[in-house]
Order: sequence, then structure tokens, then C-alpha cells
Amino acid sequence: MADTASAGDSAVVATPSESDGARPPLVGDAVAEESSDVKRSSRSSRREREELPVVPRGGVRDLLTSPLYLLLLALRFVAILLPGYVDNAELLDGQDVLAAALLPGMPTAAAGALPAGMAAEPPVRSMVGAVITTGIPYMAVNLLSRTVPLPPHLLGVIGVVAPRLWMALLSVLMDVLTLNLFNHNEQHAAVPTVMTLASAWTTFALMTRNTNFALEALCVAGVISACFVGELNHERPLFYLTALAMSLGIFLRPMFIGYTTTMIIFLLAARARPEFSTLRYVRGAVEGTALFGIMCTLYVTVDSVFHGVFKLTIGGVPVTSFDSFVALVGTGPLAYKGRLVITPLQAILAYWRGWTFKTFQQNASPGQIFISLPFILGPLFFLLARDSYEGTRKELKGLAAELKAASNGGGSSATTIGPTVRGPDGKKRRRRRRAPSAAKVREEETLVFYDTIQTTLLLGLLFDVVQHNDRIGLVSLLPLVMPAVVCAHEHIFAPDSRTWMRYAWLASTAVAVVSLAGANHGALTRTALGLSAGDRGQLPSHAQVVVYRGLVPPAVAFGANPHGVTFHDGGLTRTDLMSKLKKVRAADTHEEDKLLVVAPGTVRMKRDLEEVPEMRMGFHMSLHDPPTNVDDVLRRTQLRWYRFVGDEDDSIILDAEEDAEREEEL
Repeated sequence: MADTASAGDSAVVATPSESDGARPPLVGDAVAEESSDVKRSSRSSRREREELPVVPRGGVRDLLTSPLYLLLLALRFVAILLPGYVDNAELLDGQDVLAAALLPGMPTAAAGALPAGMAAEPPVRSMVGAVITTGIPYMAVNLLSRTVPLPPHLLGVIGVVAPRLWMALLSVLMDVLTLNLFNHNEQHAAVPTVMTLASAWTTFALMTRNTNFALEALCVAGVISACFVGELNHERPLFYLTALAMSLGIFLRPMFIGYTTTMIIFLLAARARPEFSTLRYVRGAVEGTALFGIMCTLYVTVDSVFHGVFKLTIGGVPVTSFDSFVALVGTGPLAYKGRLVITPLQAILAYWRGWTFKTFQQNASPGQIFISLPFILGPLFFLLARDSYEGTRKELKGLAAELKAASNGGGSSATTIGPTVRGPDGKKRRRRRRAPSAAKVREEETLVFYDTIQTTLLLGLLFDVVQHNDRIGLVSLLPLVMPAVVCAHEHIFAPDSRTWMRYAWLASTAVAVVSLAGANHGALTRTALGLSAGDRGQLPSHAQVVVYRGLVPPAVAFGANPHGVTFHDGGLTRTDLMSKLKKVRAADTHEEDKLLVVAPGTVRMKRDLEEVPEMRMGFHMSLHDPPTNVDDVLRRTQLRWYRFVGDEDDSIILDAEEDAEREEEL
């Protein structure tokens, strides 16, 4: 009985201890349970990360071991020897002024007139871009010539090639920025994207030219790469690289300030991440602003010294030229006086004062979208258009599916809110949402990546459409090539891309480079370089040459111009040509037998007897009057020379009716 009672008592006592709901959980139990939850979540997240496919990241080593990339890089440096110019905007940044000031042996008359914006009062265009693209290599040539004398007959070649060699070196920086863009996003696309960019015709024909637009393309690449070159909360690469790109960009084109939208979009997306550190980004913004101010101060000083309103003295002696600066440096303390010229601010004020809705309508250039953009992007334009169409259709289908699901659910939120559970204290609590999987996080990061780049592409196009001036045209869209290539990278050099498309892309690049960087205005540049070397061929000494529907070569290409040959711009219309001929013939130094007119072979002249056949030059064309058929390509891709011996009021150019009559006679 005693054993039974004791057993029963023990049973009765044991019953409440086995009931989970009869007592509250101890603190130790709660901690243990919480720690186990943490371990389970960490194991789950680790497992999810391990389930993601491991994608090898393309790096510099992959590029340097790629025979195709090395070949493209070598051809890029060969392209600097091509004589052509794509657009006259390449010659409107004040390069000749720097050549006359820095190149030894270059006549001061080669400086010519300053571009319109630089000659304005106050100046509204900066000289900083020309100093970087042209001034730096010319300074290097100047310093080198103090040790190795510069041969006079090579002055023209060096004046043309030296800045192009410098820009070809800078263009490699574009490849590096594009490669680092994929440090943490779409790593598999790094090498295909760089290969596509390196094989674009713009890389050979435009990025190797000493223009402000090539620098602006580097700045746009810097703004985009700054957002993705580092991981989240690595704030210094973001703000430092953005400060360097923005400070230079606004001196190249004041509207470049609009590209701050790229960084803002990235920061808004990053702020939604739970690990976002506001304090670190505030600190980076302060440091980046300081760097931006330092660089802007340097550029303002360059402009102020160039325009002569900011005087430098070394040891009390004024600095009047680069040679005097080299001679005086280190001889005494540096001092300065005068006022500052802030060209971006003055350009914005001038634009604002003259802005009206009517002028906005007149200056807007929608042709940049429908003509210039397809031309500069080539096949990429149609690939991007197709991707945009398919992406829009996919988004619309997804939106329709979501709306249908919402209507079927009757608008209830029960499908989006998890069920409630009873907590340890007996109270009902809503189940916590699970953290997004690693695959979901990567998908969102990829969306932010491409949305940011696509927005930058649209912003750049908008700037060109609304800011029409004499420098806007085909070349001004060069900064949009890099973001366009990133958006369409999978079509050309991706592992699963089609072979025929790759060969078609390379073939289109070859045709564009040969025709635009080689033949376009090429014979005129070759003539100027020949004159610089002392070879005038059939040209008479001190000849007056009027260039019709062509681009007058830069003054630096003529070098010292020992034969005194002068080239004049004959314009693009018959009226412009006749006006220029009348002006040249009215000059006191005019000699009738030394007046010549040059034009592309595709321009039909009125009297063939006036042509000088022995002076014809092949491998020449002009985008102002391009070949339109196979016969023009084979027979008229040349530069033709004409002697003008008639009355300037009698046009030597065929009009449409006369051209048709001659074709019937032939």
C-alpha cells in the first residue's frame, strides 16, 4: 500500500511538470530557443547562398590573355594614324590656340580665332578640356624638344599624332572603368561588355581624338562606375570618383550636373537595404564635396590664367607663357592677382537669361534620337530597341497577372499577411516575415544596376535634345556609347551569342572606321601634312584653296607651312562657295592662277575642263555629300581639284536640272 501510494503521489506530482502550458518558460529556455532560431536562420541563409550558381568574374587577367582584345587594343593605337575627321566639332575646342602657344616652331598665326564661347565676354566655355586633351601632350613635346630637337618637317605629324596617342592611352581607362563596373553585379558580363566596347567603331574613330566629348565619355563612365565599383557601405569609391567626374564634366558641359541623378537613384535604392549605414555615406559625401571643391578651384584657375584675368608671378616676374613658366619655376615664391573666371556658372546664367519657350522650341533637336543615335550606335541601336520592346511586353504581362490575382482575391490582404501564432506568453502575435533569399537579393541588385544605367542613357540623350548648339551633333552622343553597350552586352561577345552577329558587328566596325576615320576628309589632312613636310606636289606656292563641302584641316596639321598655302572654308551650299570665292578674289594678294577649288568627287561640277586631273587624290569622301551607290564608291571616292577662271556670279556647281541633263548626255 505504501508503495502504491508513493507511486501515485509521484505520479500526481509528475503530471503538472510534464504539462508545457502549466508554467511560463524560463529565461534560459527562451535564450536557448532564440539561439537555435538564429542558428537555423544562419544555416538557411548559408544554404541559400550555396545554392546560388558560382559565376566566375572576368578580370584584367582575362582581358590581357585574350588574343582578340590585345588585337583590338593594338588596332586602337594604329587608328591614331588615320587622317580622317568625323565631324567639325572635333576642331572647335581651341586646340590650335594651344598648338601655337606650346609647340616649338609653330607660327603664332596658326592660332586663329578662339571658338565663339571662349571669345565671348564673359567667357562661357572652358579651356580645361583642351588643356587636358591637347595641352598636356603638347607640354610633353615642348619639354622633350629641349633635349631632342624637333625636326621642322615633322611638326605637323607630331602636332596631330601626339594628342591622339595621349587620348588612346586615356581610352584604356574607359575599359578599366567598364570592367570594374561589374565587380559585384553581373560578373559574368564583365569581359563580354569590355570586348564589345573595345570593338565599337567609336572607340577607334572618336575616343582616340582630342575632343571634349571623349573626355565627357570618360566622365559619364566614371559616374556610373562610382555607384557599383564597391560593395554597399563602401562610400569613398562612390563619392571620390563621382567628385572627380562631376568636377570635370561641368567644365566640359554645364548641363553635366544633371548626371547627379545617377548617384541619387543608386542611393535611394541602397537606402532600402537593412545594412545601409547613413553615417558612413554622410561622411563620404562630406569628403567628396571637399574633393569636388578642390578640383573646381584648379579648373577655375586654369580658365582664369588662360583668359588673362588672373596673373601669375614667380619671384616677382610675370608668367607670360609656358616657356617662361618653365624658366622661372623654382626661382622664387609664387604669387597671383586678378579676378576669377567661372565659365560653367556664366554659361548657366547666359542660358537662363536668354531662355524662352520659343527659343527652347527652336533649339530642341529631336533629330539626335532618330538620326544621330542610330548612326553612332550602329547595330546596338536596333538590339536596344528590340530589348526595350520585349522588356516592356514582359512587364505588361506581369502587371496584368498581378491585377488578375488581386481581383480573384477580392482585394483581401489575407494572402499577403502570414497567419497569427500564439507566443510563449499566450498572446497572439503575427509571424515574422522571412528575410529575402540570397537569390532574391541578387535579382533586386541586378534590377537596380540596369535601371541606373538605363536612366543615365536616357538622361544623356535628353541633354542633347534640349541643348542644341553649334557643337551638338553626331560626336556629342559619344558619352552614351558606354551605357548602351552595358545594356546590350549579351548580344555580341557573350558565350551564348550568335557567331554571325559577332562577325557582322566586327565587319560594321571595320567599314565605319575605314570610311569615317580614314576616308572622311582624309585627303585634305594628307595634303596639309604633306605641306608641313615641304611637299606641295602640284600646288603652286602661296596658293589659295577653297574647300567646298569638306572640313578644313586644323592649323597644326600644316606645321610651319613653308609654302604659304592657305585653305578657306567654302561652306556647304552654292551661295556660300560663291561668296567665299568673291571675297578671296577681292583680296590685294589674289593671283588668278593660284586660286583652286577642292570638292569631293560626288559633287558634280559644271565644266569638267576646269578640273586638274593630275591633282586628284583617292581615298576621300565627305559625309556632307556621301557616295550613294556602288559607282560613286568605286569612281568618286576621291578629292578633285578645280581651277576657277570665270565670274564668281556664274556658278561652277551643277544644280539638279543641269545634273539630270548631263546624266542623259552621258
